[in-house]
Amino acid sequence: MSSNPFSLLANLFYPRLCGGCRRNLYTGENYICTHCLMELPFTRYHRMADNPLERMFRGRIPVEGVTSLLFFNRGGIARKLLHRVKYYGDTHTALAMGRLLGETLLDSHFAGCGAVVPVPLHPARQRVRGFNQSSLIAQGVHEETGIPFHDDWLQRVEATETQTRKTREARWENVATAFAAGASFAECSGPILLIDDVLTTGATLEACARVVLAAGTGVMLATLACSNR
Repeated sequence: MSSNPFSLLANLFYPRLCGGCRRNLYTGENYICTHCLMELPFTRYHRMADNPLERMFRGRIPVEGVTSLLFFNRGGIARKLLHRVKYYGDTHTALAMGRLLGETLLDSHFAGCGAVVPVPLHPARQRVRGFNQSSLIAQGVHEETGIPFHDDWLQRVEATETQTRKTREARWENVATAFAAGASFAECSGPILLIDDVLTTGATLEACARVVLAAGTGVMLATLACSNR
């Protein structure tokens, strides 16, 4: 936190709050307090070969790696953070969590990706929401890793229904043809790192990955959270 008197005065009337517990942030804390950082349920899947998420996609698509930063548990901190982003427009926390994801990927094979590409929203939905949380997370990954960021390489060409409460098969049918390439991936020097907020059945990421693979480029997947498998 800046020592500028105007910044101090602003924080007096508009205090900075933790994205997880909503308590005041102290000097040196950014978007997430130290206590919540220590309580985050890290998966550490980025260091684990043949992890549960990679096995989830086995036989479906030939991905070169799959990871999530956190476990998404009912009532847990990860769930609170993601709800702050998605339902309250907390874009600062989305960027901060993206940077944290990027920091964890630096010492893994994910750091060799040629581009960071977010799962896109349909333009109509993005206009209503005002932002794409996956794009903000991907931007944070880019800022921490230096991997080039491209939010226009994939496009959502169908305005699909929400995936909530759908079965795995219904989720796949809902998004199977929803995405298309927005640019050529030929210039990419390594596999595409697809970024989304939460991994559940993997239907959305699979649909996006198929578009990338059809263009002749390898693909890796990373999300902020996943269910505890």
